[in-house]
Amino acid sequence: MRMMTTLKNGGTDLYACDYDMRTAMHLAATEGNANIIKFLIENAPEKGYKKCLSPKDRWNGTPLGDANYHGHEECAKLLRNAGAIIGK
Repeated sequence: MRMMTTLKNGGTDLYACDYDMRTAMHLAATEGNANIIKFLIENAPEKGYKKCLSPKDRWNGTPLGDANYHGHEECAKLLRNAGAIIGK
């Protein structure tokens, strides 16, 4: 978690995407890393908050969809409670 704080404090865009339009939120949801999901939710900018929670990748998948698909209920619950939606 300290690394995420260091990246944030250093000005890194924690909500940027890769060439497949996948974000750190997608990866954390896929891997079941609830601590990273919680950090990203708590640090999402007010402007664009919903877009940070439910970014669509090149297949129209969202982090909530990834968490559900991989059976990571804690991540899915955090995302749902924050207002995230499922893509596709």
